[in-house]
Amino acid sequence: MNSSKTRQLVIDAMLAAICAVLGYLAFSSNNLKVSFEGLPVIIAALLFGPVSGGLVGFVGIFIYQVVRYGLMLSTPMWVLPYVVSGVFLGVVAKKKDFNLSKKDYWIYIIANELLVSIINSIGVFIDGHAFGYYTPQSYAISTLIRFAIALLKAVLYVQILPPIINTLKK
Repeated sequence: MNSSKTRQLVIDAMLAAICAVLGYLAFSSNNLKVSFEGLPVIIAALLFGPVSGGLVGFVGIFIYQVVRYGLMLSTPMWVLPYVVSGVFLGVVAKKKDFNLSKKDYWIYIIANELLVSIINSIGVFIDGHAFGYYTPQSYAISTLIRFAIALLKAVLYVQILPPIINTLKK
């Protein structure tokens, strides 16, 4: 294995570990969660592409889910949004030759956060029906709040990601 592949693997492993830890530092209430566990997934995707982004999302969130809740039938449902996020942003980054403009960050980070929220909302819908906590009113309210949080996180990410990515590229 050459040194650049080894370096990438080490960075991916560190980002997956950070992802798992950030899951624990989340604020959770009922079926809402505010966390930054997706940030390492985004960083991996923007630095190395869709395979790294997807793997960091899978490994990081899988570890967090299994340690926090145990291995359950619903575990893949909660891992999926972050795998999709890593692959989506990785494909975008690769297509843009890993050189995103400020406009690209705005477009793709907002799209990514909304995509994660859509998949998570579907997961909450399925989980709510399976475990009997679904009500249309609470689902509608939590979904609106989830999308508002996603937009706020996107604004924050657009501000902090370019300097982080530029520094890590060096």
